[in-house]
Amino acid sequence: MSRPHNGSATAAEFPWDQVQQLDYQDANTGSIAQACHAMIFAKTEAKFVSQLPCKAWVLMQMRFDGKLGFPGGVVSDQAIPDTTLEDGLNREMEEELALDMSRFAFSKKHYVVSHFCPKANLILNFYAQEVTEQEFKEIEGNALRAEEYGHECLGIVRIPLFTLQDGHNGLPVFLQNQFAGTSILQVIVGLCTHNLMKPDELNTAMAVLPRHQGYRRLVHQAVASFRDRQQTIRVPDLPENRAVAHK
Repeated sequence: MSRPHNGSATAAEFPWDQVQQLDYQDANTGSIAQACHAMIFAKTEAKFVSQLPCKAWVLMQMRFDGKLGFPGGVVSDQAIPDTTLEDGLNREMEEELALDMSRFAFSKKHYVVSHFCPKANLILNFYAQEVTEQEFKEIEGNALRAEEYGHECLGIVRIPLFTLQDGHNGLPVFLQNQFAGTSILQVIVGLCTHNLMKPDELNTAMAVLPRHQGYRRLVHQAVASFRDRQQTIRVPDLPENRAVAHK
């Protein structure tokens, strides 16, 4: 079951300076409550409005609190003693998406990054899994029959991975929505680590976000650590990140 994150939902006001990145082992140590969320995506050659390439379909949710976020929720606290983070995540994915665990169960290989939010006293673990276009459509359809659809989840949303010719509509507008907790950070990290947008395209879209050193530091750290584990990830030249990385 999801629970509201404390603090503001806007990227400009969220206390990014307080957020700390953790590695997988550190995230699994101690008694702090844990939450897991996951990005399901499918790369595609499909076209969108004005024949713009979709690049990929990325699934998010409209939550019960009116904010956008990835499916998932609290997986380990005194009331929910899941055996592992992945066990808890898979339970949440069954509840919120009716995800077929025989085909799409999440494991440690899908792990991306963890962040500790002191204000909420919560560790947020992020995962990502690629599926085929047909599987993605199937997952979307099945979500309408999920246990929590209409309760915790009020709808399925695809991220628009393009910017229209006006330089504003599309992903830049999407990034100005209200996001739950660190979800907006997870969006950027997910797109970066899985090469779903070209670096210059992502930089253009991110221009609408606050030029907050704490936030951009976290983006760089997350992408760099994922690259170190995978050895195949191109790190986008995000604004200000090079200066932050050398501090």
